[in-house]
Amino acid sequence: FLGNTLFDLNKSLIFLRRALQFVQQVRQNEGTILFVGTRDDLQKVVESIGVQTKSPYVNYRWLKGLLTNWENTSNSIKFYNLFLKKLAMRNKQKNKMAKTFFGIRNMKKLPDAIFILDLSTDYEVLREANALNIPVIALVDSNIPSRKIDYPIPANSDSILSIIFFANLIISSLKNIVKN
Repeated sequence: FLGNTLFDLNKSLIFLRRALQFVQQVRQNEGTILFVGTRDDLQKVVESIGVQTKSPYVNYRWLKGLLTNWENTSNSIKFYNLFLKKLAMRNKQKNKMAKTFFGIRNMKKLPDAIFILDLSTDYEVLREANALNIPVIALVDSNIPSRKIDYPIPANSDSILSIIFFANLIISSLKNIVKN
């Protein structure tokens, strides 16, 4: 029992399988999946997913317009990659830029899909993805409307253990694609 909603585990499993199949399909077609989770307790989980699956990720803060203003974002990433190490910036500025751009430093184009771990924190990502018709996979709690999400996965997104469980499923699913 979660809140006022009972989850039908059979339906949840169907949604989970559908989402994982889509993630694998994107990867098999050499597509890019951007993983997003900026809530404090999710930052290391998102980084781990990104590193282990060799995928871009945003785990510090979402820059408004990161997707919808891709040309400027792309220029900022180039600036970060080319000049950050050479500039005599204060450490505080360098650290902030590194946190913001490190996970997307190799992203050359808009992602083919976006995986959001906590919609209540990162709802702006969903808006931008919908505006650009980028498919969205998301962990969806019972209190989040899922009609704008292409591949919702019913889950308790408030629980770090729940998110780690799904993160491990994603990682193993994508690692199997890399090996094959």
